[in-house]
Amino acid sequence: MTVNRKFGYILLAVTLLLHVSGMAAERKSVTVKTPGTLNSLISGSEKYEITDLKISGRLIADDLALLRDMAGCDKEEEYTKGQLRHLDMTAATLVPGETTYIGNGKNLKITDKNSIPAYLFSNCRIERIELPQNTKRIGDMAFMQSALKKIKLPENIILENGAFRECRNLSDVTFPKFTKEIGVECFSGCSKLRKISINDIGYIAFHAFKQIENVTEITIHGVLGHADGWMCYDMPSLKTLRFEDFIISTGGPDIAENCPELEEIIFLGDCVSMGFGKVTGCPLTDKCTVKGYIIRSANRDFIEYEEPIVQNARFNEVCATLDRLTDMPQYSEVFGVEYALYDMACVYSITGEKEKAVAALEKAIRKGYGNYKWLCQDKDLDNIRNEEGFKKLAEELRKTKDYLYVLKHSGPYATAYTTNKEKFTYASPDDEDMRKIRTFFNLDVIAGKGDEISQMKNIMYWLHDQIRHDGSGGFPRNTKRNAIDLYNACKAQNRGLNCRGLAIVLSEMYLAMGWQARFITCQPKDYIHDNDCHVIFMVWSRTLDKWIWMDPSFAAYVCDENGLLLHPGEVRRRLIEGKPLVLNKDANWNHQSIQTKEYYLDEYMAKNLYYLSTYLHNGSNVESGNSSTYFTLKPEGSDAEIGKDTYDESWFWQKP
Repeated sequence: MTVNRKFGYILLAVTLLLHVSGMAAERKSVTVKTPGTLNSLISGSEKYEITDLKISGRLIADDLALLRDMAGCDKEEEYTKGQLRHLDMTAATLVPGETTYIGNGKNLKITDKNSIPAYLFSNCRIERIELPQNTKRIGDMAFMQSALKKIKLPENIILENGAFRECRNLSDVTFPKFTKEIGVECFSGCSKLRKISINDIGYIAFHAFKQIENVTEITIHGVLGHADGWMCYDMPSLKTLRFEDFIISTGGPDIAENCPELEEIIFLGDCVSMGFGKVTGCPLTDKCTVKGYIIRSANRDFIEYEEPIVQNARFNEVCATLDRLTDMPQYSEVFGVEYALYDMACVYSITGEKEKAVAALEKAIRKGYGNYKWLCQDKDLDNIRNEEGFKKLAEELRKTKDYLYVLKHSGPYATAYTTNKEKFTYASPDDEDMRKIRTFFNLDVIAGKGDEISQMKNIMYWLHDQIRHDGSGGFPRNTKRNAIDLYNACKAQNRGLNCRGLAIVLSEMYLAMGWQARFITCQPKDYIHDNDCHVIFMVWSRTLDKWIWMDPSFAAYVCDENGLLLHPGEVRRRLIEGKPLVLNKDANWNHQSIQTKEYYLDEYMAKNLYYLSTYLHNGSNVESGNSSTYFTLKPEGSDAEIGKDTYDESWFWQKP
């Protein structure tokens, strides 16, 4: 009995010794003095054994690739034996560079020292992390499908699209005093979350709260700068949505869709511009509870408010709060601020406070309000139209936001400057890729047996019907930019494409039919601040001996008054010269809204036809690694830096 007890003590001591020895291998603290040398500080035998790592120093992409490997997913997105669960990066700094931390077709690099870059810990076994002290942004899909259990977010953080998507173990998110932005589908699929509690926040994107299966309550405790329409989508357990403080503005019209358990939406604070006006697929909700003072509402039946026909103390208090908030760094640049200030100007105008109305309008314009056409039509501003301050502001806005005016005052093209003798080239229909495309889509059947123009239209209409336009959806992940792969991804994922994606697909379909074709990126004069460009398409008609405009996003083409189909350069010139343009009557967006000549051409395309860009070589996979020079047609005097310059329109529109 004594021997057995003694043996037991010895065995226990040995076990403890081995356990302590094992723990020493599982926990480690390292300082990277030279970027890129983490692999020299962690041996090959221990990299898959470490579960707890504290790291300091300057890290480049090679170091991040090793951290991914240690956390169970390597640079090529293959699973490894890595066991890293806890990572303390508090004293680490990321160093931008040209090396990549993820390959596998993504080729992702560090581009910002203050950001956790896109996909960094996606599919990794990380359960807990302390972020670098200087972190201001968590990139797209940075922790997607990771094992993360809890996260404490730093001040002024931006959470980009899908940052924590499908983190199914994430049950604890601590928001800071101020969150700058929450992106699209940020917490989608985080099934262990039960409640979301946010303090002050600048911006909430549409579908920010999407498919979070078990969340029952979302509360915004602090000031909200702007929330997009459809901020809540497919939330099967959501019961309560509470806003407890001041709201500058919201989008609309839906605040929530497909939330079958949603019982109450409560606004306790004041609001300037309330775009929310309804819910869809929320059978338990037909009205909101409003305790605050709302200056403007999209739907008074859904969100009741007191219309400020005459000023009172409450109204003045709301306006003073808006004025104060829009001077604060956190909210001064938030999306929607300019529209709230514009609404305040309108209300001041209605109530006869002309001086305050002009001052609010000036502030709105300084913050980015740019709807010149509506400014000229809005009856709410009639009381101040004769004020000198209003006239000055309207003329100032016209010079940048009256897009026909801007286009008409662009410089001429300068043929005399041309020295370029290069020729645009087009893939042959006999190329292997083109033959595959023609067969895959069965293009001869889609085109039909009519003439050339009818065949071109048939293919465009077919594509318009098959893949919806989704301007904010980007490209499918891990998908090459060619017609077949993009089409397959859209069908498999039930998704759409942006205008660029649709134009790429149509260009390859047309090339496969033997028609020379190019997609054209159309950008505004202020392309640096206005990233709402549009990508259209042109194809050479042998019948007409000219280029013609095709736009699969809107199923649109353009003619002159005699029915002659026009190309983008001709449309641009006619807009400048004020000549007639005719848009096909069935031009539409996703069969949901008809496009008009007045909007599509006189506004949208007038804005976007300032700069025109296209590739020198046109074929399959032109944006998937194949190198092709990118040329931009610019008016004389332009200093825009978009690809390689040309000022010669005759060269740009050269016959194939």
